[in-house]
Amino acid sequence: MRRASRIALRMSSVHARGVVLWVAALATGMICVWEHVYASRLASNIEDLGDRKERIEAEIGFLRMECAGLSSRERIEAYATEHLGLRYPTGDEVVRLGPEHARPAPQTSYAGRSAGGPDNG
Repeated sequence: MRRASRIALRMSSVHARGVVLWVAALATGMICVWEHVYASRLASNIEDLGDRKERIEAEIGFLRMECAGLSSRERIEAYATEHLGLRYPTGDEVVRLGPEHARPAPQTSYAGRSAGGPDNG
């Protein structure tokens, strides 16, 4: 009987090793598949982010061009004269500041608007 129990023990030991080996192989396969799926998702996310980055960079370029156009000197001058009624000052409307010009500045008006002096109310 001893011999039979030893053989049975060996067989169960071999059988257990086989089961452990199969479980390890199955787990390894599942991990490899999971890693592949995860890597595919990451690659897809990276591609989406790259597309988003390109769209944002294109929008930034467009906005820079629009900003340059809107802040051009010619456009600002045209807007100031047409919509705000501004003009370049005449020689007597220019006030120079500095130590040699320490007297108070005269009241001036721009484009027919009163500067609020005592004569203008």
